[in-house]
Amino acid sequence: MAKRCFFMLFVLSLLIAACQPLPELMVSESPLPAATAIQPAVEPTQPADEGAGDRFVLDRPLIAGAGQVSGSAPEGMAVIVVDVTRMGAELGRATAGSDGRFTVAVAPLEAGVRIGITTDSLGEDTLYDRRWLGPEAQSVPLVGYFLDTSQVKP
Repeated sequence: MAKRCFFMLFVLSLLIAACQPLPELMVSESPLPAATAIQPAVEPTQPADEGAGDRFVLDRPLIAGAGQVSGSAPEGMAVIVVDVTRMGAELGRATAGSDGRFTVAVAPLEAGVRIGITTDSLGEDTLYDRRWLGPEAQSVPLVGYFLDTSQVKP
C-alpha cells in the first residue's frame, strides 16, 4: 500500500511539472560569427614586398587555374598552404629559401575559394605575433589561424 501511494504521488508530481510553462529561450537574431580579419600589417602588393621577408605574405593576385602558390616568409620557415574555404584542407608545404621566398605546387586553383598560409615552425605563443602577419591574416573559428589569406580571382 505504501509503495502504491508513493508511486501515485510521484506520477502526480510529474503531471504537475509537465503542466508548468517552459522558460523562454534566449534566441539571438545575429548569424554565426564571421571570420575575424586582423588589421593589415602591410598593404597588398603584386609580388610580396622586398622587406616582407620577416612576415608571411602570399603573392597576389591568385588566379583560378594556377598550379602554384608563392610568396615570402622568414628564411628557413615551413609554410603550409591551405584551402580556408574547405575547412583548412592542406594543399601543400614548402620551406622558405635563403631569399625568403617559397613556391608550392598545387592542384589548379578554383575561383572564389580563399587560400591561406600557416606554419608549424612557430610555437603557440609566438604564432599570433603581429610581426608575422600578412595583409589579410585571419582567425577563422573552428578552422584555424592563418598568417595571410587571399581569395582566388576568376
